[in-house]
Amino acid sequence: AGLVLLFPLPGCAQDRPVAGEPGAAADPVEALQTGDYEAAAQGFRMLARNGNGLPGTGRGWARALAATGDYDGALEALGDSEAAGASAAALADVRGELLVALGLNDEAEEAFRSSDEPLARLGLAELLWNTGRRSEAEPIFDSFIDYYNSSANLTWEELAAVGRALTYLGADNPDLFHDAVRAYEEAIEADPGDPTPKVRLAELFLDKFDSRNAGGLLDEAITRNPRHARGLFAKAKRARFDGSSESFEFVREALEVNPRFTEARAFLSNLHLEIGQTSQAEEEAREALDTNPVSLPAWTAIAAAAHLGGEHVAFEQAVD
Repeated sequence: AGLVLLFPLPGCAQDRPVAGEPGAAADPVEALQTGDYEAAAQGFRMLARNGNGLPGTGRGWARALAATGDYDGALEALGDSEAAGASAAALADVRGELLVALGLNDEAEEAFRSSDEPLARLGLAELLWNTGRRSEAEPIFDSFIDYYNSSANLTWEELAAVGRALTYLGADNPDLFHDAVRAYEEAIEADPGDPTPKVRLAELFLDKFDSRNAGGLLDEAITRNPRHARGLFAKAKRARFDGSSESFEFVREALEVNPRFTEARAFLSNLHLEIGQTSQAEEEAREALDTNPVSLPAWTAIAAAAHLGGEHVAFEQAVD
């Protein structure tokens, strides 16, 4: 199968603001990539509110806030960016991701469907897939193959989106996992300074039981950004795969960066379950539900804790 990609988005988050812009003391893109999220948010905010570099600066502003779990502030940043002149369609994917993180799936679907931009379409497909509507999701994922083959000069975000789409399609056609790796490798080449595509590729290797290749990528990513919550979470998953107790340490580091990282919180709950600490497991899972009340991993952990504790009514309630 040939590989797959996306059309460049206007003003993608990786577009760098012009050095020397008023109020931008540091390069906010560099700050975002290296984990100085406070400086990144400040820099992007000043630029976005002045209408400079939109929609890229608006996207960057929201992502810098979301990196530490300030999802509500990130949604407000998107609103301010639109007020300053950013296209709502160009911000729809970020808005949808934030709404998904908060468990507002209906609102997220509406946001994704409001835009024909490729990243919004990918977000819609992932939401459909993860809520059991796979027959609706698959044609959207499949469209990324033609999209890649007919496009040029794709950004790293777009290339990584192709990798994500192919990963889902690989469930039925494992050969596509090889194409997904190629897409991620091209994403890394497109912007070697951003650690996120390395983390995404490492996650794919972990899913395929390749701890060695995942480890090298994660080391590079965390060296670039020691506060990359998703990278730290991936290191926790790798440590668990390798049978190392460091999984606790890494997932807690991820949660120090972003205490509202629901997936990581549910993972920590499962680590407690594995060593018989059911009360701690339930506590972590319920904290995840404080952010996302419809988190399937969190409810699954609660059900497991109830089952192990012989609490049959609580188990059935969690399953429901």
